[in-house]
This record gives sequence, C-alpha cells and structure tokens, in this order.
Amino acid sequence: MVYFPKDMIMDSAGTKDNRELSICDAGRVDVLKALANETRLRILQLLEQKEMNVHEIQDAIGCSKTTTLMHLGTLEAAGLISSYYADGTVGHQKFCRKVFSKIIVNTNGEEKQEQKEYYETLISPGNFFDFRIYPPCGLASSGSLITRWDDPSVFFTPDRITAQLLWCSHGYVEYKIPLNIPYEDLGFLRIEICMEISPQKGIRNNRMLVFPDAVPLESVTDGTSDITFWLGEKEIGTYTAHSNQNPAEKGRFTPSWWKGEQFGETVHIIISDDGTSINGKKASDVRLCDILTNDMLQADLKMKLLMISSSCLTLRIGIKNSAVNKSGFCIFGKGFGNQSQDISIRWLSTKLEET
Repeated sequence: MVYFPKDMIMDSAGTKDNRELSICDAGRVDVLKALANETRLRILQLLEQKEMNVHEIQDAIGCSKTTTLMHLGTLEAAGLISSYYADGTVGHQKFCRKVFSKIIVNTNGEEKQEQKEYYETLISPGNFFDFRIYPPCGLASSGSLITRWDDPSVFFTPDRITAQLLWCSHGYVEYKIPLNIPYEDLGFLRIEICMEISPQKGIRNNRMLVFPDAVPLESVTDGTSDITFWLGEKEIGTYTAHSNQNPAEKGRFTPSWWKGEQFGETVHIIISDDGTSINGKKASDVRLCDILTNDMLQADLKMKLLMISSSCLTLRIGIKNSAVNKSGFCIFGKGFGNQSQDISIRWLSTKLEET
C-alpha cells in the first residue's frame, strides 16, 4: 500500500482555496527543486491570478522564449502547473495554469493526521477489450509500428497488448479495470483517472479518412476533439482537447522515429460524492454512488466480498457521433508523450494513520 498526504490530490470541485500540496517526505524533491528558483516562483505568482499563454509569461518575467519554456517544463514535470493548447489572439497557443494554490512542507513526523490510502492500476493503451475504430488509425510500441498503418483489423492482433500509443479518427476503445483491490476494512472515497491524450491533426485531408455513415466527413474540426469518458456504463463527462500546433515541439519521451502526434494534454478525472470533475472543472453530476453500489462504499466484509464477485469496471474513451468537435484521439502510454505513463486509475479511501 502507498499513502498519500490528504491535500496531495486536487479537490474535486476544482476550487483554488482547496488545492493544497502537502510534502511530508523526501519523495517530492522534484517539487522542492522546482521551487528553488526566483523566476519559477514568479511564474507561479502570475498564474495564481489567471491562466496565461507562453508569450504573456515570457513578457512578464523578461526571459527569452527558450528560457521561459525551460522553466515551464520544470514546473510541469513537478506537477505544479498544467498546460493545454487553444486558439489565442495570434493563432493556436499554449496556455498554462497553476495546479495548487498552497504548498505545505511538513517536517513533523510525530503528529497524527488523516491520510488517503490509494491503490493504483496502470493500463497500457493497447490493453483494451472492445473497440470501434475508424481510420486513420493504428498502434505503436516504443520501438515500431504494430503491423501496418490505418487498418482497424490491427486492433484484433495479439501484439496489440504491447501498444504504448493508440490513435484513430473516430470511435471508441474500452478498457476493463480489475476490482481485485486489496483493501481491508476500508470504503471508497473517490476514483481518480489520469491519462495523456490529444486529437489527431491533419486528418481532414487524409485519404484514408473514414467516418460512420451517419457522420459527414465535412464535420471534421481539425486538431480539436470532444472526447467523452464512460465509467461502468455511465457517461461521466466530455473534455475538449486541442492538438499541439507547433511541429517543432517534440514529446519529452516520444521516440525520434515517430512523426505523428508528439504529446497530449494531461486529463485528470475525479469521481466523488460531489460529482465528476475533469481538470478541476465540473463535468457531470455522476457521483461515486452512481458507479459503485452502496455496499461497495461501506468499510466492511460485505464490501470486500462484493469486490471479489464483481470482476471489473469498464472505462470507455471515445468520440460521440453527435460531438461538435471531431478530430480523432491519440492515447499516450509509457514511452510516449510528455508524461511516459499509462492510463492510471486510483482508488482512494480515508484512513487515520500514525506518521
């Protein structure tokens, strides 16, 4: 088991006042190093007021673009800021926002405090169990393309399990989250799902482009997609993602041979008693009790028996035919993108622990 400080996870309502990061051990040296710089502290102060694009930050701190991007990369790698791409005053621009409004360094190892215990499952992009995919599409491992380009039948191949990158122009993929969670006498507080994802840009003119019969090809909104998430057959929310429009900007972990989408946006979904939020903004009224039965939310033996008897929970990621923005999606796993992490599902529970 791993224990997380109680304020380490972003509040599901996304309000600034509740977004606290508590550092109580040496495991977050990356955060302390990111903070040990006057320019990066200035950037965090600027982002406390509003979201800003790179050019605005560069002007405010008086640094070159290269130096500004270096500082932003350090802050994002430490999880202190997040970024996304959107239309700005001059073309498609990278915007940054602050993740936490307060950072607490706790060196007291003797006091009793509430902890959140979590169990994490990591699922690679290729470990799906159902799909409906339209080309251009494909799968890739960190070393090579899997089988061939733009052929949906590749998604049936046994080699799919090794895929660390998945892409398509339309449709969905469905994963199964195992429920063999080794909790003892604990109920669930929230579920967190995190992944790196982006639309596909340039598909409008791709000769292999295919959509369902009910969806006209003219409805492609190149580089922007409304990506919807379902959990346990419940639609929990939709996130509008934008692709990187700078061809010179490469993914931090993406192999040099890969010439497609380099990286995506980090999408952080929280399902709790307050509803569902995506990247700190309310996405739907679907609550934890709508996903799990009441018995599963109780901290007793009955809950454990139910978890054993229930084999899995489905997670579907896709684009609806009725979506306003349709430009496919890419899911980045370990070895690709800026995070080099598979799809993460965390089950959290509140517990008092002696520290």
